[in-house]
This record gives sequence, structure tokens and C-alpha cells, in this order.
Amino acid sequence: ASQSDGMIITEADFEALLAFKHALQDPHDVLKSWNQSAAGACSGAWAGVKCAQGQVIALQLPRKGLGGQIADEVGQLFALRKLNLHTNYLEGQIPPSLAGLQNLRGLYLFGNRLSGSLPDNFMSSPLLQAIDVSNNRLGGTIPSQLATSLRLYRVSLSFNNFTGSIP
Repeated sequence: ASQSDGMIITEADFEALLAFKHALQDPHDVLKSWNQSAAGACSGAWAGVKCAQGQVIALQLPRKGLGGQIADEVGQLFALRKLNLHTNYLEGQIPPSLAGLQNLRGLYLFGNRLSGSLPDNFMSSPLLQAIDVSNNRLGGTIPSQLATSLRLYRVSLSFNNFTGSIP
């Protein structure tokens, strides 16, 4: 099935994807289709990218051997509904900018080497339904918003180094 919606990607989303790629190590050339041409990004030609009306709605690159960090610019993909980067070698922190993604429904970052704490407003997306950050090196406390998130039905924080109580 084609992931094309017949539209050219917005300049902002194009720049955000290029920044995302730049922050990664890609030893298996998974992102070789991500070239300097904006025309391909929403045409289905770019691996792991799905668009609607020229905006990225899903970024799915699980089990691709990717290293490096998740660029803060991912938080500029304002239409993003699903971020799936599980089972890679990603390091560093979860970008605080993800808290601003009001359309985010699913966040799957399990099985990486992410560290630091969960950003304060991490679970503030009103549509967030599933979050799995298990099997990382995360620490600090679990954000209190976890208890008040209305749509959240799946949460997995296991196999990390969290401290304190569960909200």
C-alpha cells in the first residue's frame, strides 16, 4: 500500500526530518532514501515516514540498528501521531520537545539506551494512548501527569532506573 497522500511535505517537517536524520548513526543505510529532495518525503519513498496533507503523521523505524540521538526537532513535527523507534541503539535524552506534540497517540521507544529523566510535561498530549519506554537507562521520578492522562491505556516503564513513587 502506498503511503503517499499526493502532497509535497511542508518545509518545516522536511527540515525537522533532515535534522532527525543528521542526529542519527545509520550503519545499515536504512535512511539512504532520505535525500535532499522534499518531493520524496511524503511520496512513500522515504523509509518509515507516513504523511497526511503534507505533514508527517508517523515516523516508524523500529529494529533498524540506528544509533545516535533523537533530535529535538522531532518536536516540530506537529501532526505526528506515532513515533516508533524501538529496538535500536539510541542514546541521550528523550527530547523535551515531544511534550508539545498535541496529536501524539503512540510513543514506542523501548529497547534503546536512552538516559536522563522523562521530560516534565512528557505525557501532556491530550490524545496520548500508549507509551512504552521500557528497557532503557532512564531515571528520575515518574511524571505526575501519568495519573491524570485521560486516554492513556498502555504504559510500560519497566527495566529502567526510576526512583520515587508511582503517581
